[in-house]
Order: sequence, then structure tokens, then C-alpha cells
Amino acid sequence: MEITTLDIICLSLIILIGLPHGAIDGPLLVRANRLRNNYNFYMLAYISVGLGFWFFWANFPNMALPIFLTISLVHFGLGDLRNNFQNKNFGPFEKFVAIFSHGSLVPIVIPTFHPEKTFFIFRMLGGTHHFLHNFLLIGFIFWCATLTVFCLIAFRNSFWKISVYEVIVLAILCYQLDPIISFTAYFCGIHTWRHITSIKQLYNSIDEFNQTIYKSIPFLTTTFIVLGVLVTFYSLNDNMKFTESLIKAVFILLASLTVPHMIFIDKFIHNR
Repeated sequence: MEITTLDIICLSLIILIGLPHGAIDGPLLVRANRLRNNYNFYMLAYISVGLGFWFFWANFPNMALPIFLTISLVHFGLGDLRNNFQNKNFGPFEKFVAIFSHGSLVPIVIPTFHPEKTFFIFRMLGGTHHFLHNFLLIGFIFWCATLTVFCLIAFRNSFWKISVYEVIVLAILCYQLDPIISFTAYFCGIHTWRHITSIKQLYNSIDEFNQTIYKSIPFLTTTFIVLGVLVTFYSLNDNMKFTESLIKAVFILLASLTVPHMIFIDKFIHNR
């Protein structure tokens, strides 16, 4: 299996649209009251967590990959929960069902529907087929059970129905589309858009929000520099082609940034 031109286009969109939404975290630190007075400390902690996960992946890729998939599941699920159920109160079980049903689409459903392409990518990232196959199989069975409960809840609570329809439609698209295309569409078109929208609501004016975007440019530039360093590193040390090293660099960098990004956004900013 080879990397196609369409794959490269999707990777470019992930780099240009998906990765930058995390760069807002830098100037956004001052919006969290608990972090504002210790900005330098928490910025150092943010960077350290990202570097720590990269070193962990470099040494234990077969453990790091399922951890990344699990973290992505929770982060995506929480993002969709905040968007679809604004100002709604429900119990821990209902919250879990909504998060798992939505969040599993990218890390569980897509790889299950397209094992050949996704395991081709997973092998680049250091994962082994047998371990990940069992992880995804258990996750997919649990997702089917959770989605069934999600549908049953929707029959009793009408405001859940739109969210259920969204999961079903996205699952169908995940089945029909190439895995990198469906991941790019969700990550860039849905998750990133919803994240930016939720962050914008924290500000009193559009000018204040635009100032934050402007202040995120140095963080974005740093991210692109790190990406270039990683591509070069993997090309030279792992003897990979440029396209393969680009895929490895993008996804491992994405994983390394997602860990502190999720902690910061879901714990300190939204805290839901």
C-alpha cells in the first residue's frame, strides 16, 4: 500500500487547519483563573507533558498508540458533548454514553471499518497488529452497545435525537470514505470548528478573540518548526520516505500535543 496524493492533501489540511487550533492554548492560559498567576509554570508544564509523551511514544509505541486513541476518544467526545448539549444537565451515565458514542468514531470506528489502511499507518507509528486488533475489537463491540443505549435514551428525551442522528450519519460516512479522508473531515471540519466556536464564546468581543488568535502565531510557528524537525529526524533515523516520515511526524506530534491540550481545555477551560 502506498501514500496517495489525496492522502498528502488530507495531511496538509490537518497541518494547516487541525494542528493550529491547539496553538490558541498558549495565549488562552491567561483566561483560566487558576493558571493566570503562574503562567510561566503552567506553560512549562504544558510543554513538558507534550515532550514527555513524545519520549514515551519513542520508547513504548505499542502502549502509546492505544493511550493516544483513548485520549482522543475522550477529548472528541467531550467536544461534541459541549456543542450538542449546551446548558443541559444529565447524570454521569448519560454523559458517559454521549461521550463514548461520539468520541469513538475516529479512534475506534474508522480503524474497524478500514483495517488495512489504518493498520498500514499504525505500523508506521510503531503499533503491532495483534495488540491493536484486540483493543479495537473490544472498543467497537462496546461502542455498538453504547450506541444502542444512546438510541434508547433518545426515544425518551427528544433533545438527544439530533445528537444520535449525527453519530449515525458520521458512522455511515466513516464506513463509506477513505479513513484519512473521514478523519480529516471530522478533525478539521467538525472538531476544530467546534473548538474555535466554544473558545470564542469565552470572550466579550470579537476584537478580544482576534487578539488571542494574533498572540497564538508564535506558538503556531513553533509547532511547524517542530514538525519539520520531526520529519527530518524520522527520515534520517528510521530510513523512511518523506511521505511516510510526514505521516509519522504529524500523528505523533498530534498525539504529543493532544495530551496537554486535552488536560488544559477539558479540565481548566471548560471543566465539564
